[in-house]
Amino acid sequence: MYAKITIIGRPNVGKSSIFNMMTGHKIAVVADEAGTTRDVSEFEYTDEKNKLTYILSDSGGLDFGSQDDEVAVDIITRTEKAIIESDLLIWGIEYDRFTELDSKIFAILRKHEIHNYIILANKADNQTQIMESWSQAGK
Repeated sequence: MYAKITIIGRPNVGKSSIFNMMTGHKIAVVADEAGTTRDVSEFEYTDEKNKLTYILSDSGGLDFGSQDDEVAVDIITRTEKAIIESDLLIWGIEYDRFTELDSKIFAILRKHEIHNYIILANKADNQTQIMESWSQAGK
């Protein structure tokens, strides 16, 4: 059985773009509209250089805004299951802000005692933003 790596985060933080970049394919739909990714997409990736194969997963955005929205609740349920079943998480956040939704994601990680995650600061799209993200890192 291969290791499973899942990309998680709130809506519109760039999870599907990261997934497509890492797989080298345009598998996941990328859009500005929140809630585009509704299911967990998986790709079996083989790194020939390091002789390593793993499953890379793109999850739906975790938005806890409406417990009455069946689609939103289903996305949360599927993504939380993927979080529990993964060997490693890549947690996408925006480089310049940590929101209430990000805090709720962190609460899920704590609740399930998940420690194997990497935080990936995303959305620094130009040189100025990249430099700002470096200055934010030390805070």
